[in-house]
Amino acid sequence: MQNGKFKEALNEIEKAEKPIKELNEPSDILLFWSTKGNLLYQINRYEEALNIYILALKTSENLLSKEPDNKIYQSVFMVSFIQVFVFGNTFHKMGRFLQAENCYEIHLAISQRLLKTSPKNISYQATLATTLNDFGGLLTNMGRFKEAKQRFEKALEIRQNILKVTSEEATYQSDVAMTLNNLSGLLTEMRQNILKIAPEEATYQSDVAMTLNNLGGLLTNMGHVEEAKKRLEKALEIRQNILKKYPENLLYQSYVGSTLVNLGALLKDMGRLEEAKGRYEEALEVYEKLVKEEPEDTTTRINLAGLLDNLGNLLTDMGRTKEARQWYEKTLKIRHELLEEDSENIAYQSYLGHINNSIGNFLKDRGLFEEAKNRYEEALKLKEAVLKSDPENVEYQSDVAITTHSLGNLFENTGNSEEAEKEYKKALEIFENLLEADPKNVKYQKFVAAILNSFGILLSATGRNEEAERKHGEALETYEELLKIYPENVSYQSDVSNILHNLGNLLFDVGRIKKAKERLERALEVRQSLLESDPKNGNYQTDVESTLNSLGNLLANTEHYADSKENYEKALSIGKRLLESDPENTLYQSDVAMTLNNLGNLLHKTGHIEEAKVNYEKVLEIYENLHNSDSENLKYKFSLGTTLNNLGYLLCEKEEYSSALKILLRSQEYALNSSNASLLCKIYGIMGRCYEGLNDYNQAFNSYKKSVEYIESIREQYSLEENKLDILWDKSHEYSNIISFLCTKMSDPGKAWEYLECFKSRTLLDSLRLLELEDLEGIPVELQKQEKKLLESRRVFDKLIRKTENLKERDQLTKKIKKNEAELNEIYDQIREISPEYVDLRKGQPLGIKEIKDLIGSQDKRTAFVEYYITNEKIFIFVMRSDEKVPKVEVVYFSSDELLSHTHRYHTEIVDTPGIEETWQELSGKLVEPIFNYIEGCELIYLIPYGLLHYLPLHAILIKDRQLDRKKRLIEYFPIVYLPSLTILKYAQIRNFQCLKPCISIGYTPYDYQKEVFEGEAKLVAKQFNVEPILGDMAKSDVLKNVSSNVIHASCHGGFDLEDPFNSGLILKDGILTAREIFQMNIKTNLLVLSACQTGLNSQKSGDDLVGLTRAFLYAGARSLIVSLWSVESRSTYEYMKNFYKELNQISNKAEALQQIQVDFINGKYGDVYSHPYFWAPFIMIGDWK
Repeated sequence: MQNGKFKEALNEIEKAEKPIKELNEPSDILLFWSTKGNLLYQINRYEEALNIYILALKTSENLLSKEPDNKIYQSVFMVSFIQVFVFGNTFHKMGRFLQAENCYEIHLAISQRLLKTSPKNISYQATLATTLNDFGGLLTNMGRFKEAKQRFEKALEIRQNILKVTSEEATYQSDVAMTLNNLSGLLTEMRQNILKIAPEEATYQSDVAMTLNNLGGLLTNMGHVEEAKKRLEKALEIRQNILKKYPENLLYQSYVGSTLVNLGALLKDMGRLEEAKGRYEEALEVYEKLVKEEPEDTTTRINLAGLLDNLGNLLTDMGRTKEARQWYEKTLKIRHELLEEDSENIAYQSYLGHINNSIGNFLKDRGLFEEAKNRYEEALKLKEAVLKSDPENVEYQSDVAITTHSLGNLFENTGNSEEAEKEYKKALEIFENLLEADPKNVKYQKFVAAILNSFGILLSATGRNEEAERKHGEALETYEELLKIYPENVSYQSDVSNILHNLGNLLFDVGRIKKAKERLERALEVRQSLLESDPKNGNYQTDVESTLNSLGNLLANTEHYADSKENYEKALSIGKRLLESDPENTLYQSDVAMTLNNLGNLLHKTGHIEEAKVNYEKVLEIYENLHNSDSENLKYKFSLGTTLNNLGYLLCEKEEYSSALKILLRSQEYALNSSNASLLCKIYGIMGRCYEGLNDYNQAFNSYKKSVEYIESIREQYSLEENKLDILWDKSHEYSNIISFLCTKMSDPGKAWEYLECFKSRTLLDSLRLLELEDLEGIPVELQKQEKKLLESRRVFDKLIRKTENLKERDQLTKKIKKNEAELNEIYDQIREISPEYVDLRKGQPLGIKEIKDLIGSQDKRTAFVEYYITNEKIFIFVMRSDEKVPKVEVVYFSSDELLSHTHRYHTEIVDTPGIEETWQELSGKLVEPIFNYIEGCELIYLIPYGLLHYLPLHAILIKDRQLDRKKRLIEYFPIVYLPSLTILKYAQIRNFQCLKPCISIGYTPYDYQKEVFEGEAKLVAKQFNVEPILGDMAKSDVLKNVSSNVIHASCHGGFDLEDPFNSGLILKDGILTAREIFQMNIKTNLLVLSACQTGLNSQKSGDDLVGLTRAFLYAGARSLIVSLWSVESRSTYEYMKNFYKELNQISNKAEALQQIQVDFINGKYGDVYSHPYFWAPFIMIGDWK
């Protein structure tokens, strides 16, 4: 052992272990443990050594409580006590923070117990203070700043108390100063007091500067940048003054360089890039001089390489790529030289990994992806080798995760989304494991949030927008929680604004405009507040510029053109000001180009074509110059492509189709490389218009078709229909293009109808396909069982994902849904061989034209189907008879503005002030008369409205009867049933429920004066079916859960929530039964009658037009519904329903019974007052007529 042969000594001493234990002499055992622990420490078996010292410490402490004067016990106790503290410091330096924390905790607990036995013992007090101080340093590195501050403050308190007793003792004064050196927000009072005694003593001055320098670093970590800047500038002032007195002192020169580097890094974080550059260059002058003086000094060379790395990163941020590359290459050269001199040096390997990562970032940002990949892979190889040497080192684990994250970002930029996702998941897993082991670590929390944010951007770019939203949401939650702890931290505030900005852009991109605007406005508010606190901060200026641009885009999209222009002009002012301050900055040039491009889009949209063209040409000039200076940069190429797309669109608007196509084909190439579905959707849509303008109809159709396919690819990534609706709302014009084109240019109403059905029914079909259907003959029982089990699981998942607000739970449920979908598809692949129709139904496949003809032709009665579609300038009326099965279309030139005007008039004349002239009936010539001759002679009419037509009682339109020479209501000619889309009828007619009850009749009102009418109506209906009514306190929402009844009648109040249609509902005893809750129910009924106010109103959106109660009950299982379009007078409703059920019992045909009662009202059978449409027209039937 004395000869340093520790392994051999350990082997020999272990031979004595068994005899010593058999003797069972405590002193011998303690001495054995102490010796063995020392030997294990010497050969770096730290974990084993620590365990032995802890055992010796606890045992000796216990023995001392019985024999306090035993010298051996005392000796082993003190050695073990010191060693546990040494291990804390050792593990801290090794990056094994959790082990270090354990050591400090043990040492702290024993120090406190010792002090309790002898409270005035100065040595015990000093020991406790030292442990607290070092523990604070560890917690600072672990990102647990508040706990660190608590430890530092306690250490300071103890050391200041010691000074009161030994005020002249310099050691204790120095101890206090050391604590102040670490403690955030406290002044360097003690070292300044020392300076009063010896003001010329450079050592003491240097100590004060060291405190200020380190304090600046801690304050920077805590986000208190202004305070940090003051401390660092003061430290620099002191150190420079010392250096003036001792200009040849290499140590003092190094101190000045160190503070300049820290100050430069802080200024870079503050966005003051030119100032940061100045500080770095001053530091560079210092370090280059030191290297010249001491060329073999490794510490100086390490510091120089670190500075050059920082300088390269700064110049990259400033857009000065050539200069940045020079500094990176010099850094790399130094790092390689150091490693060649000491190839086993783990730190040098780690440093080389860091610089390769920095160079990789630099190359990636310039679009040099293959070179960047090589650098990242080299960095990862080095970092993984370093980690292998010490697998428990959390710093090394973090380093691997950081490069893995960077590599994922590279794959994302090159469109390799699958590889990007793999790397993000690896990085996320590492940091989540680190965070699980150390949940209070702020650094780990920040890294997890940063990766989630990157992950969100990737998912958004690949169309997986719902998942992207959840990732951004999780990242936002993390930073918002950190801000609650550190509300003044500007870094966290900036991070929050960044995620809000990304989330706003994502929501805008998929058409969720309202929520997008909320996120962007919050981001702008935070960013403007930060800029007000630091007006010179370049980062804050570019952040505000970016969000103003995004808000401008959103406002332009929602036709708030003046506000949009104001935002763009503000952004442009910021961009030009920054560019004037640094004309060579390529990032500033790109930002100005982006704003000019957006402004060009706005000018184009508002009809200022020539001005728009001028803007686009300016943008092209900027990007072409950037591209010429850096021809390999793919980002510049993509930006050129985006601008060319905009210019192509402008030329298309000017009807210069050939020129536009040339430009669009170039733009298409860039978009395909980016895999941006939203952009490709736009490009193909514009190309379709160009080919149509050139009468190349085949190419036009193919382009329009591709545009629609990209919309569907975006929708498929969502699980909630609310989100799918928003996407269709945003992209509806692309469907308008292809439907209008097929009708007007290709004369193919069948194909157009097929696209219309796809457009209108997809989202509701996605929901309805999960409903229970009757068993199908011919399908093996085992397959049916497996399908039912999977469908039931999917229904459960859908209900859970609607209920939960927890983002992680939603993410898990989404993964389960995807797995469930994959398993269902395997089942359906087997069933398709037996019944392809059943599979199409179950997979939510909209009807093609063949299926539409088959469905219409299968009707028992001679039926006409009339489906409407509205664009800005036209109304398309699709019609087909069951006895002919030939699709036809009538195109009526009638603008959406005119239709809106007539809709307002209808509401005034029918709903608000019944009795005045019905001028809204002018719509008859636009909506019914063009196809009336074709549908005459039919026994039943299905009306399938679109948009605003959902709000109109089309069955109340007047049509001239040629035989009687007078006008009659449409309902007087035919029984009329409504559908949200033609495809829905297929589901409705499959549901031929064998119900358990004949009728459930519910009556409820919260108002006593209305009880007679509402409960009376429910009693009346119940009597006709010989059942007991459900009234008053019994009328709760539970009544409708898992119900099976041939007829369900609900006489109660209802309401439509315009802001959130899914909150529309029925008012029952236990509150409002909302559409959201109904979606989660299982309702088996052939007829559901909602005798309530506004139960048929639904939010009108493009695509799946109905959102609200109607949709919810169809989803829940109702085969058909009777609902109301406006608030109905209760006594007339009572009369209406009483006689409707009488007719239903006599006719047994829902549609004819409804027609008869409405005709009776029109003819005054129940009084002339009730003949007005206000009293009878609001009630419509939706679904199956049988």
